[in-house]
Amino acid sequence: NTLRMARLKLLPLLIFTPFAFGSTLPPPITVIDSIDGDDLFNVTTGTPGSCSCETPQCNLNPSTGMRLLFGDSRTYNSESCDSYFVGGGIESQDGNPCYTWQASQDGCNVISGGVTGDCSRLNDVICTAVGTNVNLTASIDRECDTLPYQGCTLDESTCCGDNNECSLAEGSTTYYLCQPKAN
Repeated sequence: NTLRMARLKLLPLLIFTPFAFGSTLPPPITVIDSIDGDDLFNVTTGTPGSCSCETPQCNLNPSTGMRLLFGDSRTYNSESCDSYFVGGGIESQDGNPCYTWQASQDGCNVISGGVTGDCSRLNDVICTAVGTNVNLTASIDRECDTLPYQGCTLDESTCCGDNNECSLAEGSTTYYLCQPKAN
């Protein structure tokens, strides 16, 4: 019985110990849009990506996310969680999701969503975390004149996307198409 009483006296200490010593919140994350392509792409926080436990809320507009323009930065932190993440996307102007990205105090990553249409113009999409800054960068092909899976003219058209070329469409002897390079 004495042992049980001792355990009961320790129980409040065990429950409240983390709060008694305080908890350290993770550092802020500042997201910087360094993609010079506002005319072709929307860089967002939130939709089409996601966020968790961040302040301020990264996705005030659940259908489109919060747009970041070239050179803009937005800082997030957490007021109550030991960890949090901020994510978002890069979409073509017609709403096609090209990439999603996600960042936390542990780093960041980018995931390809599609390489058709204007998304094929994006190359070397990178999310770099240095200290508390997260920098989104990409190169944009502004020289191409033919999007993937559109008709092209051999030796004249410049197909968008590093992995595309103007070549004969499958099953055709005369129709050329911008399509992935043959292996």
